[in-house]
Order: sequence, then C-alpha cells, then structure tokens
Amino acid sequence: MRSRTAWAGYAACALALLHAAVSFYWASGSTAGLSTVGGKLEEMDRPGSPALAALVWGVGALKVLAGLLALALVMPREGVLPR
Repeated sequence: MRSRTAWAGYAACALALLHAAVSFYWASGSTAGLSTVGGKLEEMDRPGSPALAALVWGVGALKVLAGLLALALVMPREGVLPR
C-alpha cells in the first residue's frame, strides 16, 4: 500500500520546492510574474522593500521545509525509531 501512495509525498515535495523557487526568484528582486500576485503585495514590492524581500525569503525557506517534511513522510523508517 505504501508504494502506491508514496507518489503523493514525492509530488508534494516537488510542488513545494517549485513554489519555493518562485519565492526565492521574487525575493532576489525579479519582478516577472509578480503581477499575478496583485494587490498590496505587488505595490509594496515595486519600490524594492527590504522588509518584504526578507519576508519572501522566509516564506521560501518555510516552503523548502514543507517539501522536506513531505519527503520525510514517505521515507521508510524501519530501524530509525524504536518501538
């Protein structure tokens, strides 16, 4: 059963890492695709707010951690945790 459902964990990891890459791209100062976010965030980032850049770097790091968690949930744990 585990092998049939493990793909969901791997897909979640891949999607989280792709979303993190977009966050890091925006945090580095690039604006391509920023208009898709819209609203206040787009207006705040146009002047190049360092506080918003730090926030987006932090969000990107959280997305990487979420991807690693998804990966950890599908990895075999035999012998790692005692019963």
